[in-house]
Amino acid sequence: MTHKEIEAVCSKLGMPVPPVEGTKAERLLASFDATPDPQLPNVAQLFLEQYSPSASDRNRIQDLIWQDSAFPEINKKVRRNFARALESEPLY
Repeated sequence: MTHKEIEAVCSKLGMPVPPVEGTKAERLLASFDATPDPQLPNVAQLFLEQYSPSASDRNRIQDLIWQDSAFPEINKKVRRNFARALESEPLY
């Protein structure tokens, strides 16, 4: 990524335009720091949609996005039935 591309990347991710001064890393960090906290999950989701991070990075980002998300309660009966169904299928 070049200095000229940084503004477009930040814009694609919904982050503020970075300052003109500084290294690429400093400019990206300044834009990230200027992003309001409630908007960070959206930035992370856009990053996942528009770029291809490694599987481990993708999983960590998704865990962070989902940690505050509401999820449906799955009762014990459904979990047991699901586990029984998986037992009949070879997983590896």
